[in-house]
Amino acid sequence: MCEDVYDDGRIPSTSDPGAPTGATDDNLVDAFSFSYCTPFATGAVDIEIAFFNNIGGPCSGLSPPLGFCPQGGFDFGAAAGYPLPGDPQGGGQVVCWTVTIDLSNSLDGGFCLRSDGDSVFQGDPFEDNFSWKFRHNMATTVYGIASGPLLAGDPLSGNPGSCSYDAPCGTDPHTGAPCGTGLYNGKYFWLNVDGSPVGGPPNTSICPGGASGGSDCYSFGIYPRYPWGSFHMTMASPGSCAPCGGVAVYCTAKANSLSCIPQIAATGVPSQCDPTPFQVSVTQVLNNKFGLMFYGYAPDAKPFKGGYLCMAQPVRRAYPILYSGGNPPPLDCSGAYVFDFNAWIQGDRDPALIAGQLVCCQIWSTDQADPKGLGLSDAVEFTICH
Repeated sequence: MCEDVYDDGRIPSTSDPGAPTGATDDNLVDAFSFSYCTPFATGAVDIEIAFFNNIGGPCSGLSPPLGFCPQGGFDFGAAAGYPLPGDPQGGGQVVCWTVTIDLSNSLDGGFCLRSDGDSVFQGDPFEDNFSWKFRHNMATTVYGIASGPLLAGDPLSGNPGSCSYDAPCGTDPHTGAPCGTGLYNGKYFWLNVDGSPVGGPPNTSICPGGASGGSDCYSFGIYPRYPWGSFHMTMASPGSCAPCGGVAVYCTAKANSLSCIPQIAATGVPSQCDPTPFQVSVTQVLNNKFGLMFYGYAPDAKPFKGGYLCMAQPVRRAYPILYSGGNPPPLDCSGAYVFDFNAWIQGDRDPALIAGQLVCCQIWSTDQADPKGLGLSDAVEFTICH
């Protein structure tokens, strides 16, 4: 039988007043550490770990919900080729392990988690927390012995402010609480972005000391006020997930037949997985005209139809057909186009649109009074995130 255990936490943010101040809202996680107890023999332990930007609501009944796509998923078991340690005597006695996974030398260098779930603080813990899952693909009891993830410990049982196997030295300058573990997930925990390795020793220039930036300490709650609930998980991040995202406007728009200059913009995060819209918009275009989104995989600026083609070949067309709307006739420049590029990416219409792919896009529009009959916006480029 298997069981899924979910927990959640907070990541340093540039806008969340309740979180430590972070240098970025797009965090590369290049190592993480978790603990478990098991009576199974080494080679028979089978655990999966997954991380999510947010769960978007209470976890009950989700296994997982549609669109609940992990930012990082890891299968640790013999069948997957990554067996975890267990009882070295062949099974039957409970053995507890803390395992650290170093992703810094992997192909992707780690995985990305966004601060506040979607890089925007909303004041809702279900929206602003990240989540992680511990899946135990074994019997929950064997030999009459329980097994599963290890609860985080009580810092008061071992000299508050002292070091432990998963807590740096000192006191968390953000909460004043012991820099330990505690219990209850209502206080959440922090992603370490201060340069301290997972499990310590801490970066003493930041923890303790309360320097600006970084998480300072791993805060797993305030004990004993909240005496229940969290599991041991620590993570490390060297900083931003760049070049993921990297939205930039470039190229030159073509003046339309009313001498208006179209202006392109983009809001959100381009993502292979996150259903939150990434909207590319163009304003200052003719009202009540059709338009199309065109894109490619490299920037360019070649003369084209009285303006510039802003993408290198091959150039692809995206759907649906756009309509500028705006004021009723006569013609003016009140029109605007909006295209959700995440919907196109996640619609599996172009196998090249995966995490890490550079995309350059431009909107073309009808303009019957133009000598070429065509309006051309400037362009935006971005790199797709997970």
